[in-house]
Order: sequence, then C-alpha cells, then structure tokens
Amino acid sequence: MSPAFLTNAEWSLVTVTNNSVVMFTLLVIAAAVAFLAAHAIIPSLVVSNESSSRTTLVRRVLYTVAALAFFTALFSLSRALINAIDLISRIYPRWLI
Repeated sequence: MSPAFLTNAEWSLVTVTNNSVVMFTLLVIAAAVAFLAAHAIIPSLVVSNESSSRTTLVRRVLYTVAALAFFTALFSLSRALINAIDLISRIYPRWLI
C-alpha cells in the first residue's frame, strides 16, 4: 500500500481541512465561554448582589451565542471529517492490502 504523490488539488484540500479543524476548535472554545458565562458567572453575580437583576437579560443572548457557536462547530467538524476522508481516499486509493 504505497501512497500517491500529492497534487495541488490535494494540498488545497489539506488546507481546507486544516482550516475547518481550527475553526471547530475556536467555535467550541467560544461556545464553552458563552455557556459558562450564561450558566455560572452571571447567576452567581446576581445572587450575590454584585450585579443588577437586569444582567439576567444578557443570559439569553449568551445562551443564543453558545447554541449558534455549538451548531456551527458541529458543521465545521462534519466538514473537516468529510474532507479528511476524501483526502485519505485520494492519497491511499486502496484501503486494504
């Protein structure tokens, strides 16, 4: 099972796949930070009277941001996996020996 040489098209696919993985990582971090702020930090500030009760309105926005970032991250992950499978099948045309 010898790999094929990479052409410009395969290198372009490597770049797109790498960009999708980086975007997935950044979106997961953004979703986690938004969810943490909405689910833990803001309620703690309101309960301890460090912030006004109007701050709870920001929670809805942060939950929306977290959900959008999470679903966009899933899309980015699926795109990266599809491109990676395509790339591997181009480099290794035969899966079995």
